[in-house]
Amino acid sequence: AELRGPWVVKPANLTCGFGVERCDTPEQLLAALASKHKTGGPFLIQEFLAGQDLDFCLVARQGRILRWTSRIGMGPKDRFGAPGSLWELRRVPELLPCMERLVESTAWSGALDVDCVYETNTGSWGALECNTRFGATTLADAAAGVNLPEALVLAGLDRPVPEVECRAQAFYCGGWGLPEFLGLGGRPRRKIRETYLPYVLRDPFPELSVVVCSRMMKAVERVKSARGGRPEVMGSNLHH
Repeated sequence: AELRGPWVVKPANLTCGFGVERCDTPEQLLAALASKHKTGGPFLIQEFLAGQDLDFCLVARQGRILRWTSRIGMGPKDRFGAPGSLWELRRVPELLPCMERLVESTAWSGALDVDCVYETNTGSWGALECNTRFGATTLADAAAGVNLPEALVLAGLDRPVPEVECRAQAFYCGGWGLPEFLGLGGRPRRKIRETYLPYVLRDPFPELSVVVCSRMMKAVERVKSARGGRPEVMGSNLHH
């Protein structure tokens, strides 16, 4: 189907908004495509939808949702396409019927992270893309009382998955959160459970691994950009 502008061009093998470009004109789109052909790697073309970002993450078994959470992006972004630094954990039941149809129609089992948007032009929610994995803010879900990895393990063992309550709270994802916890530099103070600090203090290795992997991804992109290459065009993955 034909996509109306503006458009979003994004790498299919990266995350957290790296390499994502917004194109408002056909000329900008052609320039972005030419740039992606030089850097190499598959990429996606999406129709840009203006509105409020939301992540809907769930665990399902044989087409039935067992546990889910939703989080709304509230904070500023480091760059276009990147996740915001502040998320609000809040149930959005208006999206649940859509997610239930998606899971039931695919008989899905496992974790699923769906990027959604509340379109300001139409006043409705829409699903942008589905990622067959946990979201990047799974620890935020756990801080709000929704342990999705636990639900996945129980589902894999064919054991009952108890219902849990999701606490409405903010969660800072722009770093480990020490300056925010201490209120340094005029930052609004955050409760320790609204940051990564409890997890970093308990076990720093996973968070240190994220830092190392992020730097490695940036280095790989620089090497690809220097060498050039011709990627595979994967087209659009826009779904409503």
